Amino acid sequence: MFNAIPEGSSSSQDSEYDQLIGQTDEHINVDDQSSSHTSSPQSKTKKTEGIKWKRHTFDSIDLPESTLKPIPYFVNLSRKTPLDVFEYFMDITLLLKIATESNKYKDQKGYQIPDISEEEIQKFIVVLVYMSIIRLPRRRMYWSKSTKQTIISSVFTRNRFEEILLILHFNDNQNEPSKTDISYDRLFKIRPLINHFNRKFQSAVVPEEINSINEKIIPHKGSSSLKRYLSSKPHKWGYKIYSRTGKSSYLYQFEIEGDNQTTTVHPDVGAASNVVIRLTQNIPPNSFVCYDNYFATMKLMKFLHDKQYHVISTIRVNRFNSSLLKSDKKLKQEGKGSFDFQTADDDHFVITK
Repeated sequence: MFNAIPEGSSSSQDSEYDQLIGQTDEHINVDDQSSSHTSSPQSKTKKTEGIKWKRHTFDSIDLPESTLKPIPYFVNLSRKTPLDVFEYFMDITLLLKIATESNKYKDQKGYQIPDISEEEIQKFIVVLVYMSIIRLPRRRMYWSKSTKQTIISSVFTRNRFEEILLILHFNDNQNEPSKTDISYDRLFKIRPLINHFNRKFQSAVVPEEINSINEKIIPHKGSSSLKRYLSSKPHKWGYKIYSRTGKSSYLYQFEIEGDNQTTTVHPDVGAASNVVIRLTQNIPPNSFVCYDNYFATMKLMKFLHDKQYHVISTIRVNRFNSSLLKSDKKLKQEGKGSFDFQTADDDHFVITK
């Protein structure tokens, strides 16, 4: 099922609606439209495969009974304390990878400092977590006499902490392709982390029934070609993340905008819709997929329906034939609580306003 809520329409559509209103239970052949990510009515659109819509009343929609759980639960942990969960995601494989690449970078640069061990990497990460909670204006204040944080100073000397910070690496710089190479990866330096956490997030739990695809911002004010601006977010500048989360807010999968290693799975639905397709490739049939109008097109809805997913979404008025539904003016005249809808494909698709 697809539920689209168009964000406004023009009053010039009233006469078109008057022509349609008498066609109860008759099919209406509509050309689907897709567009760029702007909501401007002047955006150029491209006609696609038609959908036959009809106006009639239905009592309910029968959905196959789902075997999925309403909330996720861990399957690879015998105990589920916060420390157990932390050690599952930050496992020995990842710690060894970070230690190996950091020591390799140290040798490449010729730094005369001791090698880093996996245990030191684990402690270093814990210290970073603590620093993100107990914030001080300057890093060295955690070791200063008047502001010393014993939890940190008892684990690392200031010099050793800064040595680790200096050489911390996650991938081998010598293997990085040049910018002119076809295999150049803008996220090469953190690619092992992205792959590791996406794999761990999905393997740790049995997936839940309801999934949400959304955009998030990791705040960052420094200089980076990957930095983006989102006016609708509390933190407007930073790294833009596309994520799939569950109703429980558990993060299953993510990708970073600007990642030139992502693949176009379905070339006909647009870049934003391909984000949804990539992030839902590993979810089981009969799952619910929710996303907003940034991603939504009618082609994406049909693609996900064919994959046996139930879709709930808003959609922009320039991405479908908005003359199907009553205009804002007509709904306002009908009073508070008024709405309009159409169905298609034996009520598998529903569009409402």
